[in-house]
Amino acid sequence: MRISGGISEGKRGRSLLVLLVLALIWGSSYILIKYGMHGANGKSTFAFDQVGASRLFLAFLVLLPGAIKHFGTTPKKYILPIVGVGFFGNGIPAFLFAAAERTVDSALVGMLNTLVTLFAIIIGWLVYKKGVSRIQIMGILVGTIGSFLLLQVAGVSINQGAIGIVHAVCGSMCYAISLNLIRYELTDVSSMAITSLSFLSTGPLCGVYLFGFTDFASRASNFGDNGFSLLCIMLLGIFGTALAVLWFNYLIKISSHIFAASVTYIIPLIALCWGLVDGESIALTQMLGMGVVLIGVYLLAEPSNKR
Repeated sequence: MRISGGISEGKRGRSLLVLLVLALIWGSSYILIKYGMHGANGKSTFAFDQVGASRLFLAFLVLLPGAIKHFGTTPKKYILPIVGVGFFGNGIPAFLFAAAERTVDSALVGMLNTLVTLFAIIIGWLVYKKGVSRIQIMGILVGTIGSFLLLQVAGVSINQGAIGIVHAVCGSMCYAISLNLIRYELTDVSSMAITSLSFLSTGPLCGVYLFGFTDFASRASNFGDNGFSLLCIMLLGIFGTALAVLWFNYLIKISSHIFAASVTYIIPLIALCWGLVDGESIALTQMLGMGVVLIGVYLLAEPSNKR
């Protein structure tokens, strides 16, 4: 039997549990990125590109056994979409979100993640010709208004801060591209194969860049000053990247890409709580903007599940 969310009764509880665990992990990732770059005392430790590359390389190492297992058994027709997932779902966003937190608070970056569902619907409509209802069009309009409100943060204009917001928005768009690739191009591929092989397409490149073109090794060896940041990066790579992406791809398989994207409903709340704990200031305009975006995302996701 199917329910309104497009998920069988037997899988609903499992899907909700995975969704909540993912929200907790990914909602905490933004503060881990912040600490990876600045440590607990705000002192600069690792550069944004080092945080992005190291989390991807570490995730690749964790998932390497799975990549070896599936490398020779996955049909060639799926290789290009898997590489696309590697770059759009993992590689590019890891750098974009780290770059965003150079100038934007982690809580706001988490709020902007709500745009993933909006972009997923739009891309599905434009690329895969999936129908869009009138209420979904309303959701797009509401979500757009909310995103503009988020841009009107006190002290942020067309300057370096706005560039950080653009980075986060582009990262959300990349996630949406990956969602559609998994949903419409990789339906017959297991979540482990997708995850492990997608990191195989980005992890080695990140390792070469990290140890061949940056001073990451020397900074990491200075454990006394950078140990806390290194620990945060390790948590980010193992839980916030490797295991979380694996569970996310699994969630898409047992539910739908729109239900899976609804994790972005909860992520901002977790990121906001961490931001407040860390002493970040949250403007009223940001809260209002996030609320409007969430309304837009709800309008987008709910009717798509009933078609």
